[in-house]
Amino acid sequence: MTISLKKIAPWLLLAYTFLLCFFITQVQLPFEKFRELNYDMFPRMIAGFSVLVVLFFYFSKVNIETYLSKEWIVFNLFILFSFGSLFILFKDSSFGLNGLLGDASFNAAMVTKYKYFNSLTDFNYAQLSTSYPALYHFILGKYAAIFNVESYTAIYHGYFFIFCIYSIPLYFLIKRVAGATVAVAFVVFSFLSFPADNLNKPYEFITACFFLFWWIYFVEEKFKNIEFSVIGGLIGAALFMTYYYWFFIAAIYLVIKVLSEFFSNQSLKKTIEERKGTIICLSISFLISAVYWLPLATQFSKYGVESLQNMWMTAEMAEFNFLQEKSVFVKLLLGIGAVLPFVYKDDKVMRICRWLLVALALWFALGYVMLYLCKPTVANKIHYLAYAVCALSFFNWLFNLLDFKSLEIKKSVTGISLASLFIISADNFLEIKNNTLFKGSLTGKINPIQQDVARMEKFKHKVMLTDRQYINAYIPVHYLINLNAHFAHPASQFRKRIAFLQDIQQIQNPLVLSWFLTYNKFDKVDLIYFSNTASLTIYDDNYPWGHKAVSINLSNELFNEQFLKPFDQIAGEQGTIFELIAPPFDLKNSFSQLELALVKKYTITKSN
Repeated sequence: MTISLKKIAPWLLLAYTFLLCFFITQVQLPFEKFRELNYDMFPRMIAGFSVLVVLFFYFSKVNIETYLSKEWIVFNLFILFSFGSLFILFKDSSFGLNGLLGDASFNAAMVTKYKYFNSLTDFNYAQLSTSYPALYHFILGKYAAIFNVESYTAIYHGYFFIFCIYSIPLYFLIKRVAGATVAVAFVVFSFLSFPADNLNKPYEFITACFFLFWWIYFVEEKFKNIEFSVIGGLIGAALFMTYYYWFFIAAIYLVIKVLSEFFSNQSLKKTIEERKGTIICLSISFLISAVYWLPLATQFSKYGVESLQNMWMTAEMAEFNFLQEKSVFVKLLLGIGAVLPFVYKDDKVMRICRWLLVALALWFALGYVMLYLCKPTVANKIHYLAYAVCALSFFNWLFNLLDFKSLEIKKSVTGISLASLFIISADNFLEIKNNTLFKGSLTGKINPIQQDVARMEKFKHKVMLTDRQYINAYIPVHYLINLNAHFAHPASQFRKRIAFLQDIQQIQNPLVLSWFLTYNKFDKVDLIYFSNTASLTIYDDNYPWGHKAVSINLSNELFNEQFLKPFDQIAGEQGTIFELIAPPFDLKNSFSQLELALVKKYTITKSN
């Protein structure tokens, strides 16, 4: 069997690009003296080199098309620039954006869980499966386990995966939809122009990009064969289990699009027949993703649904400032991209972009209505998909629909466009160094506790009552209650757990208190971890004003060697982790009437 150089040349170039990326990690730069200069200078050197290469291949007489396309060369330059920039920017950090503050804390906690658990367990509650789509976090958790890196470090390693690995199949998918030039232009622009958004929630960004082109190539394609539909179904399931938000937009899209087709066909049978590919692809996605949604649906039916995550959204958060704080270049490109689908009505890509923009507008309008009904839909999240749709629209027009009169003119415009895109997008990307979230990544508190594998094992399957929300980002424990309503699992009975803690505040007998912590109907508490006193502040929902603080003060008599024994201590953290000594179940026979009333209200009926 002969090996064709034409077939392997692109992969040889990719391998060479990754070799250059490795070389970048070996370069010794004087960071201590020139940190700020290195943040800026080194990535710009790569960008400048990339621009020169782009111009050379588009304007010289050198012909390499037999082995390598110009677009593939530009894409490899994108990988090189992305890797070099991320490596330099995060060289002094072990954390992703914002350290372990805010959403960064729960992201790290999810990765910690999946580093040590093989099931899709919730990152807070032991008896529940995850409500948050967790495929991206699961993959990072397994990466952290294989290479034994801290979970919070795996978060920023994930940036490299998104930019340098996930971008490869995305490039090929876009190439099938709109051609190689659109593919490389879209990747360079979308990945580099919105650094804070893309790095803060990389799984939201990358799923928006994949969703757009998956929808065009698989869902909106007429039925071809079952193999094609299965591949589409697998990708759809992966997207749903990574970030299902885009499927709300998809539902609106399908309703308005199918109604339009029905009124056009005047036949339900014909409309369904034309949608055979869509139905099969989405059905396969639905069935495969059951591994995520079926346990969740079962828990909703058992415990009820108390959705609090979306209640964090308020009117000012729902403002979608489409072009605010963007460069003039980005404003112009996205603005033109938003208009073009309504001008070019016959092109398939433009037609789907048009319907998606309508669906996004309806979803956003619905979001404002739901705000007033106190049922927020987190409508401001649409920006990832909105940017992607507008960028695709613009580049599809520029490289596929615009008439350049001659191939030579088109080649020159393409070269200048890609070079300009690289310069401006790279400049936008490097602005991340001035973002407060980036500065937060440099101040995180490093704790190598996860390097002790045996020590971590003893925390597994333990439930903790603590006054610190972020501890489960370090160790794989579950909580009796998490301290923020807006991180709460919808089936966690969050308000009932608060009521339970409020009621047992009145118990002064530490033995009785330890009994309730052991035999309550929510979770058996194994570990107690407080800084000083047995008190904690829970931030309950107070829509539409964010949070309201709920103070819980348990009896300090609980801190007695009769009821607690030392379990562990985390370096750099105040206080000792104690293990709760379980009292006998039959102790309840000696309870007062008040305590027996709490038994009836909050506890299990038999000893475990």
